[in-house]
Amino acid sequence: MSRLSAVLAGAALLLLASAPSVAYAALPALPDTTTFDLDEHRWTHRPLLIFAPSDTSVALTSQHERLDRQHDGLRERDMIVVTLRASGTSTYEGTPLHADTAARLRTRFEVARNAFRVLLIGKDGTEKRRYDQVTAPETIFQVIDAMPMRQREMRRDSTDAK
Repeated sequence: MSRLSAVLAGAALLLLASAPSVAYAALPALPDTTTFDLDEHRWTHRPLLIFAPSDTSVALTSQHERLDRQHDGLRERDMIVVTLRASGTSTYEGTPLHADTAARLRTRFEVARNAFRVLLIGKDGTEKRRYDQVTAPETIFQVIDAMPMRQREMRRDSTDAK
């Protein structure tokens, strides 16, 4: 190998070695993400899964606004909110989810990418109710409050308060 070839080869290696760090430095830091597994919440929470096409979904914004006003009602019923967007960042109680987690849940519950759906999952991990439009939290609460497990919780809570 000639001296010129050796110098060019060395320069190319140096350039290639530094390229990933330059590209990496230019990328914005990704937020911490988490996974979400329904089985981990069995018998402790009632997940409310909100599926939407994107961050700009009018239905999604409206559903979140309604739920935000009912924080105490959600907490009383051991509910957690999981927002699953087909494009954009999905979240679990405000924490970004891995994209594969959102895709897995969308497939499991057979929700099309362009659909808006609200699914109530019971503490037993099964789907209890499915809504295809923005739903008042009070409507969801009525469904939960009629469940035998919730009836027992309310009786227990009223006994504990005495």
